[in-house]
Amino acid sequence: MSDWYFASLLVTAGVCLGFALHALDLACQARGRSYVHLLALSVLEGAYCLVTYRYLSETSPARALRWGQSISAFTPYITYVFGALTFTLTERRPRWLVMGQKLNLALTTLFAGGVVLDMIFQREIMVRSFLLTDLATEHRHRLLFTPLGTAYLLWVAIAFTCFAAQLFTDPQARRESAPIAVGCGLYFTATVLDFGIFVGLRDGYFFQHMGFFALVLSCWRVLGRRLERSILAQEEAVVRLEEQRQKLLLAAPVMHKQKLDSLGTLAAGVAHEINNPIHGILNYAQIMKRGLPQDTPERTFAEEIEREAKRVAEIVRNLLRFGRADESHAIAADVREIVNDTLVLLRGPLRKDMITLDVHVEDDLPELISRIQQLQQILMNLITNARDALNRRSPERTDAKTIIVSVKRLPSKAGWVRFEVVDNGDGFEAEIADRVFDPFFTTKPVGEGTGLGLSISHGIARAHGGTLSCESERGLGTAFRVDLPCTPPGITPVDSHDADEGTRTMTRTPKDSGANELGSSLD
Repeated sequence: MSDWYFASLLVTAGVCLGFALHALDLACQARGRSYVHLLALSVLEGAYCLVTYRYLSETSPARALRWGQSISAFTPYITYVFGALTFTLTERRPRWLVMGQKLNLALTTLFAGGVVLDMIFQREIMVRSFLLTDLATEHRHRLLFTPLGTAYLLWVAIAFTCFAAQLFTDPQARRESAPIAVGCGLYFTATVLDFGIFVGLRDGYFFQHMGFFALVLSCWRVLGRRLERSILAQEEAVVRLEEQRQKLLLAAPVMHKQKLDSLGTLAAGVAHEINNPIHGILNYAQIMKRGLPQDTPERTFAEEIEREAKRVAEIVRNLLRFGRADESHAIAADVREIVNDTLVLLRGPLRKDMITLDVHVEDDLPELISRIQQLQQILMNLITNARDALNRRSPERTDAKTIIVSVKRLPSKAGWVRFEVVDNGDGFEAEIADRVFDPFFTTKPVGEGTGLGLSISHGIARAHGGTLSCESERGLGTAFRVDLPCTPPGITPVDSHDADEGTRTMTRTPKDSGANELGSSLD
């Protein structure tokens, strides 16, 4: 026999074993039965090539017979595995074909068992106990089958034909009919040629290994195309999910802006509605003061009425400006006033929760060019989060609940200021600190937080050319630091007198001012 023929056996065996390793990897990843069947088909084809190589290279008829019987013991299972692979490749499973597959497994097992008995006990149940050997021929050895063994070979041909027909008629497999047609056609051709050698009709090389290889290759082609389509479908699904995620991320700030706009509209309506009553209260207070002598209880009461009415007006104006944060202009503002105007809205809730608020603002801080309402939004978010953390801290803690708000120059950077909000709550781990600025991330119970406050605050700080950072330690508390330049790059300030009335810097009404001045500031 030619060296190229033996080389074809070894090369085919190596390729099939490579297919088997790949199928094993896919079977472990995809958990699909089709790859398990493909693994078995590749292993059987590789084993067939290796054993056939030993069978045809053997010159002793006795030893060649053993190798030939070994081939007959496991090769028939290739048809069974092909049938199982057919079921995984098709949408339909006709009952008659399922019964045929069960019968095929039973007959194949009986045939293989008969061959094994022939090998052990020198019987002739399926295979004759001798070979027709002629080393001058191209096929060298010719294995002889008993009538029972020949009948089984005919059954194998019928079973394979049924499985191939199922593949060609199935709607799903019909899309890959080209590789299936080529593989089945080559397999049938090799089977017919080899059958001619077995019955003595021709002399030539055995090509069954090429038929089996074509069958394996066609199944690989079909499964490969399906795997590619599955991967593309998964990638498209991932792209669609990412688009949906981006839409949700974009929708959250939009919804937040809509809420702020609604809050601004509500605050403007409230300011308009209470403007006249406050105007009247202040007028009456002024009349009472003019008609009362100094150092009398009645005059003290009138001054108290005037002071409290001004405080109500101040709260309303702060609420109005906070609700219109996105419409604000960048102006040069006093840092102390930014802090004080924010705390006007928060001192009451903190006092109710028995939280001590310590405020430390350095003297002679430079003016900060900023959108005041946005900075107030940052401070309000940080102080509100600190309040929630203190209200949820461990009941074993007996020390006073405290929030420290401080503003000072940043020593490491000239022209920068640092706002710092520190609480003595329970704190959290470093892993959480790395995620606190992610959108929708929150440690609050369901329904008590959206996970957007810190994310929006972080964006505002960056828009002002600064940073928002966090430092926390479990059991000790949390500190948030906002570092801002006094003159942010890319932000042009406007004169405070030209700014929109709803976004002006809060100026406190002097104690002796009249009611008309306050009324004009609320219109």
